[in-house]
Amino acid sequence: MDTHGLEEMKQRLEQSKVFAVTCLGIASPLLSNKRFDVCIMDEAGQTTLPVSLGPLTFASKFVLVGDHYQLPPLVQSAEARENGMAVSLFCRLSEAHPQAICALQSQYRMCAAIMELSNALIYGNRLRCGSSEVENAKIKYTGLQSGPTWIKEVMNPNRPVIFINTDLLLAFETNDRKAVNNPMEASIIAEIVHRLLSRGILEEDIGIITPYNSQADLIQQGVSTSVEIHTIDKYQGRDKDCILLSFVRSTENPRNYTSSLLGDWHRINVALTRAKKKLIMVGSCSTLSTVPLLKLLIEKVEEQGGILSLSMKDIAHKPELRRCSNLR
Repeated sequence: MDTHGLEEMKQRLEQSKVFAVTCLGIASPLLSNKRFDVCIMDEAGQTTLPVSLGPLTFASKFVLVGDHYQLPPLVQSAEARENGMAVSLFCRLSEAHPQAICALQSQYRMCAAIMELSNALIYGNRLRCGSSEVENAKIKYTGLQSGPTWIKEVMNPNRPVIFINTDLLLAFETNDRKAVNNPMEASIIAEIVHRLLSRGILEEDIGIITPYNSQADLIQQGVSTSVEIHTIDKYQGRDKDCILLSFVRSTENPRNYTSSLLGDWHRINVALTRAKKKLIMVGSCSTLSTVPLLKLLIEKVEEQGGILSLSMKDIAHKPELRRCSNLR
């Protein structure tokens, strides 16, 4: 950038009253002499404490916006985690100064049935739908209905929450070189996506999430479209009309998975709050029930009449999906 362009930018900055930057971008030399009346920090619950402190030094007042019931900051250093760096400034101040909290109870993302899950499991029934449109929102199809009975039940717009129980399918996880995935769950997810697209649901309105990278890779092989497929962690802050969730873990003799990725209630909360109109979960009820929070989730879905147990008779065929480890 030449000198003239730099001076022009400085002049524009001097005339501006509102600035939008990242927490690290505030350290730009162009802003080094700026001072602000108020700093508003979004996603503060997922921002590490040192990164949060930088922007706050530029303002006399600050407002932190976030949800410490969702995923905390990602801190890879074990030493840093042990010394408290995985606890955000947002969480620390919320606990130290509860009188300063302004809890927003109206949400404008999830329809009522989907909201009820996180409301019952995490938020103590404090959430409310912000409007009747949000509360009663349903997924809308354009194509003709077709396929086996179980697909029709899954696609039913009057059932916003569906949990496909794979226990009768013996759909066990595979574990190779610490890469955990579940071919049967991936096959079911791929089939449902195909049916959704054939009924007129747009690719950009569908999201697929799972706790494990290897499962995301496996599903990608069976979904030959641009439908977004990510881990739960990468999906925080995003949403779609329809979310498909693959839990992956399933064993013949279920052990306690509380210490696994599925045992983190923050992660489960993120997973349950990404869908706006349709949430389709695939997993083993017997295995997942070893995690207390997931046991409550299954019970809640059962109350809604959303449990669908598949048998081998329901699955006439499945796409040829190979585990990622076989593709190396």
